[in-house]
Amino acid sequence: MTSSCTERGAYLIRMSIPYPDPHLPAPTDGTTAPGFSVITMDATATPALVSIVGHSPKFPNEEFNAKELGDEISYAGYTIRITSICEGEARFDIVAQPD
Repeated sequence: MTSSCTERGAYLIRMSIPYPDPHLPAPTDGTTAPGFSVITMDATATPALVSIVGHSPKFPNEEFNAKELGDEISYAGYTIRITSICEGEARFDIVAQPD
């Protein structure tokens, strides 16, 4: 286990799986919450890096490349913070979400 593999975070994302586990809470307007999945990762690099794609029916896909532990990503009204980068998976917490 590397120092970036804290195993902390409410949401788990993996390579090629389009939605976090568990799914993000849906906005109150009834639309579908976006998905996030890992594109690439290097848990052994210093610092460990993960690239993530956000996707939603309402917004174009957006890539967030070379993110480190503690970095924040904002997409489709959600802001998430990377809390763990392990081999094969990453974890995050929600910092902000739409009403």
